[in-house]
Amino acid sequence: DMGTRGVVGNAGRGGRGKTEARVVARVTSAALEDFDSDSRDQQQIVKRIRRRLGGIKHCYEKRLKRNPQLQGKIVIRFVIHPGGRVIEVEVVENSTGDSELAACIAARVKAIRFPPTDGGETSVTYPFILAPGG
Repeated sequence: DMGTRGVVGNAGRGGRGKTEARVVARVTSAALEDFDSDSRDQQQIVKRIRRRLGGIKHCYEKRLKRNPQLQGKIVIRFVIHPGGRVIEVEVVENSTGDSELAACIAARVKAIRFPPTDGGETSVTYPFILAPGG
């Protein structure tokens, strides 16, 4: 039995193929929860993260297609090397219950490059608030 249960759109029914369900997500970021650096500007860090919210929103929208009720807060702690690379990243809070979503957001944060500094490593704890809707 090759039924079409769970198929979106007209796929399997003589239509033109599978259509994606349109999902709209809202990702906001609050202020830094924790910041440990004398040599980095907090506002520059926030600005870099906000520039990357599109990628984080993509992570959320992908998971939201599977679970339209998915929402909550994911808090990421990361360490920035003096050269600007993120060298450590960890999920410290995940009220969504979706570990794949948290891992995707952590990977996006790890990919961010910050300006180099003459100081030491910078530890940052940053919250992402996730809610369905536009």
